Amino acid sequence: MSEISEPENYNRLHLRLLEMIAHDVKTPMDSLAMLLSVLKGKRLDDEEYTVFFDSVQTHIQSSRNLMQDLLSWAKIRLNGLDDQYDFVLMKRINSDIIQSVEYFTSEKDISILDQTEEDLKSLIHVNLYRFIVRNLLINGIKYSHKRQNIHIKAYHNNGNLEVAVTDKGIGVSSDKLEEIFRFTGKTDPGTMNEKGTGIGLMLCYEILKQYGGKLWARSALGAGTTFYFSVPDSNGNSF
Repeated sequence: MSEISEPENYNRLHLRLLEMIAHDVKTPMDSLAMLLSVLKGKRLDDEEYTVFFDSVQTHIQSSRNLMQDLLSWAKIRLNGLDDQYDFVLMKRINSDIIQSVEYFTSEKDISILDQTEEDLKSLIHVNLYRFIVRNLLINGIKYSHKRQNIHIKAYHNNGNLEVAVTDKGIGVSSDKLEEIFRFTGKTDPGTMNEKGTGIGLMLCYEILKQYGGKLWARSALGAGTTFYFSVPDSNGNSF
């Protein structure tokens, strides 16, 4: 059996990404076209309108998330990480990220609780940290049930800055857990039938690995999942 070189792997990944982009852009356009066609032909009652509107909104939000992840990944692939590291209060940066995902939490009345120590500070690459934590929180929201809590905690451990994001949602079976960071182009639907590709977790895994970090998960089916990531924490104070 012949081996596939790294450039070939990247070419296949790029082609798959292009296919995903085309699909994810086309789907909400199809929904909008159908909605406009129906509106032109007849009046919708409130229930019919809500069904159409929710469908379009879901597809557009999914496409928006995919585009944001791909843009962030492309910038890092093309330019690498810049030198803009900031010494920040971790509780404050976590609060900003939690606010940025309020659209998703409000849909399910989910609360995100930050268990980080009040005075914990670290020198971090803020944009990279935001990208990773935001992806992990959105993933947790996707697989959580209504009115559940998600917990986040940043801490120092053996020369690393570690972050744990824990949900009490549907969890992942042991066989699927081994595949969770591999890009397949599809994932299990969320608790409200949210769609996804799994690319966010794959990009987090790849970017962390590229810059000396690590991403892993522990889960039990029906009991929720905890995602952890760690990065070298030079002198206890850098990311």
